[in-house]
Amino acid sequence: MDSLRIKPEKSKFLRYFKSYASLFSKERTGFYGNFGHGDIGDDAAFFAAAKLLDTSILALSKRCRAFNPGKLKALLIGGGGLLRWEAPYIPRRILLRDKWRFPVVLFSAGVNCDYGCEFRKDAKEKIKRLCEVCDYITVRDKVSQEFLKSLGVGKISILPDLELSLDGNPKTLEHDKKDSAVGIVLTPHSQFPAAVFDKMIKVFSQFSDYLADRGRNVLYIPFEASGSYDTKESEITKEVINNVKNKSRIGMLKPSSDPRELLFNIRSHCDFMVCTRLHSAVFAVNAGIPFFCVSYNLMHKGFLEMIDSPELELSIFEEFSFDNMVDKYEYVISNYKALEEKIINKKYGLSLLTENEIKKVKAIISEI
Repeated sequence: MDSLRIKPEKSKFLRYFKSYASLFSKERTGFYGNFGHGDIGDDAAFFAAAKLLDTSILALSKRCRAFNPGKLKALLIGGGGLLRWEAPYIPRRILLRDKWRFPVVLFSAGVNCDYGCEFRKDAKEKIKRLCEVCDYITVRDKVSQEFLKSLGVGKISILPDLELSLDGNPKTLEHDKKDSAVGIVLTPHSQFPAAVFDKMIKVFSQFSDYLADRGRNVLYIPFEASGSYDTKESEITKEVINNVKNKSRIGMLKPSSDPRELLFNIRSHCDFMVCTRLHSAVFAVNAGIPFFCVSYNLMHKGFLEMIDSPELELSIFEEFSFDNMVDKYEYVISNYKALEEKIINKKYGLSLLTENEIKKVKAIISEI
């Protein structure tokens, strides 16, 4: 059985995939995506897809070495930033034929290109080839849509980020807004130079002290699942907290392996979010919480355009400083109610778009 190729002790989420592996005795709808390796935001796409499509889905992580197309009745490819500028996360075997006997859908995929970088020629060719294989193409934002159009791809629909449809714990938790926290998701890019890492530690430490000195609680929120092999997020967060002077109001949420639990915790404990990871901004909109992004990739721009809020972006390469962090925070606070209402309304509008596109995808994958 071809499934995730990850050591069990490194990912609790792998156990979820294994529960499917033992049942893979008949044709299934497969979902190939960037999940199963300890990133809660990426894992959320799988949970959300299963809910939206209301069917049993076989998880095929990008870390699979191979999979058996002969056992598929449909294949979804996407659920995140698979269209990467260096090497797209695309299953090579699916590109070997012009068409397969089962439908292939590009499923809410998005561009993944750091600011200052350009798509390599071979990456563009591979992405275009994938689109030629697909029976239906959906991307998560207009930036991704325009990129595919630039490659000569024809009809491209928009299916917003799947995580916007994720359900948190259905129970409601009443809490005093005075005790709510500013949630901070601090995720450095693995390719950042050392100087950027050092600046992030300094600026976020200063910003945390700024908030604490004004009576705000600060909650650092890990998007690395418990047991994840990737520890850069937890390492830099610990460095930031160690450099904070006023530690009495600084906390760190216990890592989880379930994106629905994480969404519930964000809803329960936060009334403001600072997001360096795109998924955390998507979770903030899902939860109806005002936020701003510290961005480094086109995917942030694409998402903020989808909610008509480009002013919520702070580039880590051009504008990142303590003073600009404070200015962005104060801007959101000054416009808090209006932004909160806007976020809720935009989420509703995107949910209608999602509902319409999911109906089309369902019809396509059930044709056989």
